Amino acid sequence: MGLRVTLTGALALERDGERVDGSHLGGRGPRRAFALLVVDRHRSIPGDELAREVWPERLPDHWQPEIVEVIGRVRGFLRGAPAAELHSDSAGHHLHLPPDTAIDLEVCESEAAVAESALAAGDVTAAADHAGIARDLALRPFLPGEDGGWIDRVRSRRRATVGRCLDVLGEARLRRGHLLLAASAAEARIALDPLREESHRQLMRIFAAAGDREAALRAYERMRGVLATDPQLRRTRR
Repeated sequence: MGLRVTLTGALALERDGERVDGSHLGGRGPRRAFALLVVDRHRSIPGDELAREVWPERLPDHWQPEIVEVIGRVRGFLRGAPAAELHSDSAGHHLHLPPDTAIDLEVCESEAAVAESALAAGDVTAAADHAGIARDLALRPFLPGEDGGWIDRVRSRRRATVGRCLDVLGEARLRRGHLLLAASAAEARIALDPLREESHRQLMRIFAAAGDREAALRAYERMRGVLATDPQLRRTRR
């Protein structure tokens, strides 16, 4: 079994059935550093950049020796995954993970892509299954209580992934005839992005398939009302 890295929920490493909990990292600084080193593992992260991410509010006056301590904690945590290596030199810090490593953030994206491909191929059962897996992963919290530019970007991408999964779930369930579940997915997608017209239209199609003309008309009127409140759309349609 390859290495598994969990960055959502509780940070963790798992290999060959042995799990090392992220509590071994210690405080927030090592947790932020570890998550960034995993997310940006395809490049070397300069020490001053890593320090600013570890202490986003204010750098300590003598941050260099303190970042060495943070890196030491990350290395100690990585001992639970012997094949992982953290290289540090004048260019910065670069995390190397085994090629077969499964990182939950990336597994989520992969499952969403598989779901979309399955839907395009007409395999609605596989589409719904993979979309459900990806949605559940995307809804797990990422570094709760923390913020920062790169953290916000990760969260924004996860929110977009939730939307992609709900699109697939709504369509796949509609094609399978599971209309209540399809409507639930469409409503969740609208709640996520009320101005997305296609989500409203998907809900109308679901109600039409159920033979509920009144509900379809209500959905249409709601769409008109929501879209009418958006100034950009009003300008576009003039």
